[in-house]
Amino acid sequence: MGIVITNGKIVSSEGILEKDVRIVKEKIVEIGLNIAKDEDEIIDAKGYYIMPGAIDVHTHFDCEAGGIVADDFRTGTKAAIMGGTTTIIDFAEQIKGGTLRHALDTWNEKARNKTYTDYSYHMTISDWNDRTSQEMAEMVSEGITSFKMFFAYKDLQVDDGSIYLALKRAKELGVIIGFHCENGDLIERLREEAILEENIEPIYHMLTRPPSLEKEAVSRLITIAEIIDIPVYIVHLSSKEGYDEIKRGRDRGNKIIAETCTQYLLLNKDCYILKGRISLKEQNMYCLLLLEI
Repeated sequence: MGIVITNGKIVSSEGILEKDVRIVKEKIVEIGLNIAKDEDEIIDAKGYYIMPGAIDVHTHFDCEAGGIVADDFRTGTKAAIMGGTTTIIDFAEQIKGGTLRHALDTWNEKARNKTYTDYSYHMTISDWNDRTSQEMAEMVSEGITSFKMFFAYKDLQVDDGSIYLALKRAKELGVIIGFHCENGDLIERLREEAILEENIEPIYHMLTRPPSLEKEAVSRLITIAEIIDIPVYIVHLSSKEGYDEIKRGRDRGNKIIAETCTQYLLLNKDCYILKGRISLKEQNMYCLLLLEI
């Protein structure tokens, strides 16, 4: 017994197809006309488009940031499925001194019996050592083939030597690592100076994170990856300066994948200028909401 979606307009790589879709055990087995079998469930999609489910490869559900947990797996995946996203890939985060196995078990428990979508994980590596290297292979056997490392945030940040060794291990295993690219050490100094001078309005979130610090980290990552000859993935790219480094790296033959976010394409620094329009408390909350994971 299958499910046949009929009378809809299929949006495919070949254009708009006015055909039916037959699904058996969650897999599309046939596209055509008059394809229903006895006992199939029929769904009439007249007046609707039939599109592939979207895959969101970067979510942070049930994850605390600045004391806030925006969505758990139930609310996050419910919103996703309502918008046509049928698969999400979240980040299971290793804590300093902890293991990848503990991170995976923790995130499995967070997601258990709560999701409206299919889901998987990237595995965040925050503590590089021989045990972590061995566990990467275990994670691959569990179906996790992508990892993440941070150039910033003291509870997640790793040094260049660790990044080099992790990328070598990734090449051995045939997996990819995504990177949060900004110079965390310099950002900390800039933040400390701003706070000392009581410059805490939202715009200082931007001023303490100039595009040059993303550019520097992107360039540093590409340099390390170039030595090993391995593809890398750069998450939530936010600046033209960072993009220019990626382009230069690609022009040299490096394999570099990058993602960005809607706010970096549609918003500008004017969104930080809130003085006189909302209270300082509201400004600080707004600043927290702009924090990037």
